[in-house]
Amino acid sequence: MTARAQNLTLVAALIIALVLVAYALRKDDGSTSAASAGPSPSLSLSSSASASPSASASPSESASSSAPPSPTQLVIKKAAFIGDSVASGAGASTPSKRWTTLLSTANGWTETNVAHAQTGYLRAGSKAPCTADSCPNFATAATAAVQAGVDLVIITGGANDLGEDPATAAASVAATLTTLRTGLPNAQIVVVNPWWDMRQNNPALATYTEAIKAAAAAAGVTYADTGQPLTGHVDRVTPDGLQANDTGHAFIAGAVGGALKLAGLPVN
Repeated sequence: MTARAQNLTLVAALIIALVLVAYALRKDDGSTSAASAGPSPSLSLSSSASASPSASASPSESASSSAPPSPTQLVIKKAAFIGDSVASGAGASTPSKRWTTLLSTANGWTETNVAHAQTGYLRAGSKAPCTADSCPNFATAATAAVQAGVDLVIITGGANDLGEDPATAAASVAATLTTLRTGLPNAQIVVVNPWWDMRQNNPALATYTEAIKAAAAAAGVTYADTGQPLTGHVDRVTPDGLQANDTGHAFIAGAVGGALKLAGLPVN
């Protein structure tokens, strides 16, 4: 090979080498540019996190409760008493010593007493000084308790209904409780078992007591059994054995208060 041919071969080899180097550099530059143009993983995660729902939007936290207070949550400022002569204060030396007032004073309640002698759920007064208007039955007296806008209603009595038609008397019990429950939807209503005095026991009392208890359950009100606070206790009744004396009224106040505590009411 001549010297000229050798030179041409060397130049060609150099040219081919330069082309290959330039091609390699161009390929590397394209790969770097493509990588820098791709999406950032951190931005993708951040966007996803910001799109998640907020915990403060939970329906359970925004919902409010409108349920009436339970007995333990009830704040009692005003109380009404429906009943017969024992609840009206017969036999007490002064009105301040009747059991309804003793219980109200001990608990700081404003007392509304709509109890009347000779009355029951059905029976109204009919002997002087009572009339049907001046001594209405419990079903009518319930309206006065509703009008007073009380927080608590305590109903005692029922023994004066013995001798009346049992079905009619039971219907009057239901009517009394319906009036109270409808008119005082947020009040606590307590029905106490009928009491007896020192007279010979009347078997009809037990049957009527069960009817009253059943009516209370049907109306969704509290039934409280205090036993018989006067029967067999000469020291708690007046000489005729028909009414509670001061000792008897104090004992009844304690018995009713105890029953209210057992029912969960805030009572002293």
